[in-house]
Amino acid sequence: GELHGSLTNAATKNLNSSRVETWTKKVKEEEQPSAPGS
Repeated sequence: GELHGSLTNAATKNLNSSRVETWTKKVKEEEQPSAPGS
């Protein structure tokens, strides 16, 4: 029903935002020069 739909939408949004955060973090790390000694 409607409640289940909105729970699913919320879960999907959370999943998508955490994927975007992970991807953004990965890109930022790749853009930065390697830290000395790493």
